[in-house]
Amino acid sequence: MKLNRVTVTSPQKKAYDLDARDFFWAKNAANPFPQVAEDIDTELNRYKQDAAEVTRSTGERRQRHHAAVRLCCFLPL
Repeated sequence: MKLNRVTVTSPQKKAYDLDARDFFWAKNAANPFPQVAEDIDTELNRYKQDAAEVTRSTGERRQRHHAAVRLCCFLPL
């Protein structure tokens, strides 16, 4: 980390700027590493839950759409 910029090189190089607007940086900048590690785990689990919820709700909409399309195909005009 240099000048509040973190560069990750794997799998491809990408830089992230950290400042007071970054909620994780603001919350953990002064914390000891073990606490930051716990917060990383907490935030990662929260992210995974949110992603699963989005995937589940998107999948449900797709299933309803496909069911409606199948139903429309069999209805008489």
